[in-house]
Amino acid sequence: MPEMDGYALTRKIKDDDRFKDLPVIMHSSLSAEANQALGAGADA
Repeated sequence: MPEMDGYALTRKIKDDDRFKDLPVIMHSSLSAEANQALGAGADA
């Protein structure tokens, strides 16, 4: 995505009252604990 990464998109979704209850599942090849901490509120 040219403007933002998946972490930023997830934060935008969760910060928007219209979409805050929308489940977000992230799929990434980056599985280290540090990357999981960046999940920005993803549900899974």
